[in-house]
Amino acid sequence: MNKKGGVDINQIEIEPYCCDTLLSDGYYLSYRVKKDTLEKEFFKSLTLKKRNIEIKLLNELNYKLPDHNLGFIMGDFGKSFIYVQSFGAGNPYYFQLIEKKSGKELKNGILIDHNEEEQILLYFDKNDKNRENILLYDFKKRKIRTIKEFENSQCEYERIGGIRSCLEIDTVTSSHVILKIETDKERISKSYSR
Repeated sequence: MNKKGGVDINQIEIEPYCCDTLLSDGYYLSYRVKKDTLEKEFFKSLTLKKRNIEIKLLNELNYKLPDHNLGFIMGDFGKSFIYVQSFGAGNPYYFQLIEKKSGKELKNGILIDHNEEEQILLYFDKNDKNRENILLYDFKKRKIRTIKEFENSQCEYERIGGIRSCLEIDTVTSSHVILKIETDKERISKSYSR
């Protein structure tokens, strides 16, 4: 044992995970830290579990990287959840919509906004020509719609984060979803049927 001043210098103090790891229906994300014997480094991971049953390893990173790089829960949709990774400094939130029971990825892209209660997801997705489309996904109704009405917004060109920094879900009812951009220079609001 390598000791300095009576303390084992090979020990590492493990902080609790930064974010909530509990999901509905008994699912949760298990946070672990382990030492890789080959690399001689510590790694941390998040695994989707129910009780003691491992469903899927979601991510594993070097322990020194920030927890938000590893990922966190952004929304719980009942049978699925939004798992997000953030790399800070205004970078986008990369997300996966994951089915809890199987760990299967249902959707992925760059998150713009979401409404947890009504299970609405607004995000960027790349199309076949590698261009980003804005998509509105209604998980309850299993409906997806391409949003084009905000493509010429000034926000796209004037804000560091582009349109994802100003487009948001304003209102959700049982029959409509209203999206809006509201800045000093423009106000745009559009309603979409569910």
